[in-house]
Amino acid sequence: MTRKSTPYEPSKTILDYSSPIEYVKNVLDSKSPEYKGGYETDGHVLLSSRYSNLKDKKQKRLIAEAIVLLLDDPDYLYDAIPVASELGLEEAKEWFLKLSKKPLNEIRQINTSNYVNGFICLINYASKHESFLPFLRNYVSNIGLTISELSIVLYNLSEVDPDFILKDVDKYLTNLLLIKEKEKDKLTCIAFLTSGIFKKYGDGYCVDLAKRFKENLPKEYQVLFYKALEQNPTPRFKPYLNELKKILGITD
Repeated sequence: MTRKSTPYEPSKTILDYSSPIEYVKNVLDSKSPEYKGGYETDGHVLLSSRYSNLKDKKQKRLIAEAIVLLLDDPDYLYDAIPVASELGLEEAKEWFLKLSKKPLNEIRQINTSNYVNGFICLINYASKHESFLPFLRNYVSNIGLTISELSIVLYNLSEVDPDFILKDVDKYLTNLLLIKEKEKDKLTCIAFLTSGIFKKYGDGYCVDLAKRFKENLPKEYQVLFYKALEQNPTPRFKPYLNELKKILGITD
């Protein structure tokens, strides 16, 4: 079946359709005429937004169940997979569990409307469910991952399991920074990998990390760590910068 675009009807709810799945398909097949940043809002984005803003729990459950049904629909899985992943739908847990048991190359070959493949959607979904943490941890040592894929696994783990990252943060930083060519990419990498650690232990933990990196990382990476904190969009690390300079031996 070839999908056809449908009119954008923001005033209609699931109650205006013959079934929940018809409502979900209608939203996925529509586009918002309101441009944001020069782009139309695609159906999968509209559906995620509508679900997130919905107050009625019964309607949300019906929508979630319809999305899960579309995960196996060849015409709609392109949109349904990233929506279920982004929302972390509890109803989709069994489907993503089955997906996680498939060969890596097969998972990668699933294309989606979020410009990412099935593996990235799986990782994003897994990071929203504690029962998937062993799965995420195991992927860190998977030699079949690309550096980009490993980065995404590590970034997600930093948010949901910062102690796992903290255990070998020196090694992870070294491995990732080695393959980043531009300084701005290196700084972004450091910011992502340490974000979960600071969320759990507070911004002041940067002092402890600096002492650790002083002993375990090359001088170049120590300086990059300092720059990543100094150039943070917010002044949150400003109170610690002088102390970090002393620890890392950084001079202006």
